[in-house]
Amino acid sequence: MANLRFVRFDDPHAFLAKSKDFDDSFTNFGLGSLYDFLSGASTQFVSDVPLRIYGIYRGTDLLFTLHTNKTSRFWVLSTPCPAHEALTTDHELLASATTLLAHSVLAELADPAALDRVCGPPEAVNAFLETWAALLLAQRKPVKLLDGNFNTHVSYATKASLPPLPAPPSPYVVELATPADLEPAAALYQDFQATAPWKAILTKEQAMAALADPLAARVLWLCRLEPAGPPAAYVALGRVTPRTVAIRNVYVSPAYRRRGVAEAAVRAVTRYYLGAPPYGVRGVPDGPPTCGVKEEVNLNVGDASAEGVYRRSGFLFPSGYGEGAEGGVDPVTSRRAWQRSILVEVKIDTES
Repeated sequence: MANLRFVRFDDPHAFLAKSKDFDDSFTNFGLGSLYDFLSGASTQFVSDVPLRIYGIYRGTDLLFTLHTNKTSRFWVLSTPCPAHEALTTDHELLASATTLLAHSVLAELADPAALDRVCGPPEAVNAFLETWAALLLAQRKPVKLLDGNFNTHVSYATKASLPPLPAPPSPYVVELATPADLEPAAALYQDFQATAPWKAILTKEQAMAALADPLAARVLWLCRLEPAGPPAAYVALGRVTPRTVAIRNVYVSPAYRRRGVAEAAVRAVTRYYLGAPPYGVRGVPDGPPTCGVKEEVNLNVGDASAEGVYRRSGFLFPSGYGEGAEGGVDPVTSRRAWQRSILVEVKIDTES
């Protein structure tokens, strides 16, 4: 298809400057991870993988970004909201763009095995990897594409999507964590990691180190049932871009579940970063966030049964994903306001 072009970016700052018009919740996983990396906010995992950033454009419109960096455990394939809509309805455009991306990336990489895990919307990831596998097979390098056990829904909230606050307001306290809160917050983080699908067992020191950056950046929040009480839940944000911020973790201690804790915390934090008081709880500080007021707050949800909490807080998840599902549409743009995200492991079969 004419007017498609591949671009390699050697300067990440130049890439972010060129991508500012495509900074939205569907690109947050890619752009936000890169902003975190460049700001030093991602310090828990560092590899020897070089920084690689690629883009596919149609004219001046960005269709895809594909990048990995020293803190990534996989390659991130992102599509801006307008491009996602075009790519999912125009199969010829999707095929042409992903074919160009696969051919171009293969020409860039000295070792194709470097592309080992790809995360992103399934339509784009599967089309890209289908061509990638065919190209490597032609080089007598058969590829196995394996399920990476990662299947989430991505959506976002805006000022326009926020519902009215419930009455009466929640009695809970939702506040930014302080240095004195790091140890109890780390205990919640340990529980979260141990019960997550990946079941990571962390020491107290490891958990405190993981939360040190969110604490310093003022994106770590605690929810208490009363002002002097122990924290019942924590919310950690990250992937801060000029227009967006992501809720990365929401965890409620089992002893405090089914009391509306998660909903109160998510609703308050979302409203705070959107600059939309009142917040419906006590404890939220006056004034704008340190990272600035955002146009969108987004998140990835791995458990569809939890999406009701987020819908009631203003996130634009649909009421379901089968026939008859309602909602999931941005009230301002009328575009679909959610997408799936998957992870595919790419292994070159050396035994063939």
